[in-house]
Amino acid sequence: MGIDQLVPPHPTELWSLREDTLARFGENPRKPVLLRTHTGDIRIARPGATLREALRRMQLGPVLLGNVVPGFPGYDTPVAEWNDASRELMCSLAGLEHVLVRTLGVGATPLLSVVPLTRRARFRPRPPAPGRPARLAPHTVVRRAGSGWLVEPGRRDHLVELHSPWAHRLLADLEGFKGFEGLQGAEAADAGEPLPRPALDAALAYLAAAGILDQGGSSGARIRIRR
Repeated sequence: MGIDQLVPPHPTELWSLREDTLARFGENPRKPVLLRTHTGDIRIARPGATLREALRRMQLGPVLLGNVVPGFPGYDTPVAEWNDASRELMCSLAGLEHVLVRTLGVGATPLLSVVPLTRRARFRPRPPAPGRPARLAPHTVVRRAGSGWLVEPGRRDHLVELHSPWAHRLLADLEGFKGFEGLQGAEAADAGEPLPRPALDAALAYLAAAGILDQGGSSGARIRIRR
């Protein structure tokens, strides 16, 4: 039995820095932190110990911020229920959204990652409204990338990487998409398994926040598939 089978299939929210972001901390914990990013340098003059530790971990790869701040909220936790430490860290991270990659998993299995592309990129997932249709947004581009898929919304502030057949199934089920003809073999079989409802809601929230979904419009989406 693999480790992924030991973890309950609930949504897992991970945070990391873009791969091309370099964090320089220095030896003195009171000194500024410098982030060298794809849009220029960011100097954090007075980073608290919690922010410094979060950035240090995120530079190493996707992390659960609940391991930095106990009780760190999920995307669907009302702001009124955030603890003080979480509120402080979220406030500090708000100005860094254009260098933060947000990964959603199902248990220990990565499902999708939202990668910011521009300095104006903002990512604020919210629980999907019940009963509202979820359609792919107009001018969405879907293309194959290795063993996964990349999804580019029309406004191009984010790129969404699909990591697992579950994510393929999710996108294929949305209104406005005709299906992944490229799914073959075991990949296609795995894509037939439905997502657990909590993970589905989280995935829809992430896709909507990235501009992939149009949850209010009624016009058909123009989808382009690139091989």
